[in-house]
Amino acid sequence: MKLLAALALSGMTFVGATPASEASAPDRYLVAFKLSTNGASLGEPRLVVTGDEPAKIEIGKPDGSKFNMRFTVSPQENSTAKLASEIEISDGQGVISRASPTLVVPLGATGGFAFGAKSGWSATEINFTISKVDAAIKA
Repeated sequence: MKLLAALALSGMTFVGATPASEASAPDRYLVAFKLSTNGASLGEPRLVVTGDEPAKIEIGKPDGSKFNMRFTVSPQENSTAKLASEIEISDGQGVISRASPTLVVPLGATGGFAFGAKSGWSATEINFTISKVDAAIKA
């Protein structure tokens, strides 16, 4: 819930929204990924995301193939978080593999999954760690 603050000065009114409390601010998470295919690294992106808001990673290769991952991190009970994702892998001609894994992992622990067996993207492996961003970093 937000409180409205108003200030009257010289006949003018300024209105702004201020948070009711810092506790009402949405949780933010650092998600560190290690992406690989056939044992070769695709990258190690690190993103700060807001809980329950969608985020996206896209990695392209010179041959026109792409790795696209849309995901959402949602807080869960007992210091865990859920990573729900939709992944598409294309070979430059079209989508060759899709997956929609959802995992719940303890904050700070490594989770992961592997999938695929087509074209140059076989044995795609995704490992990740989700950590809650400290409130001091939010400001």
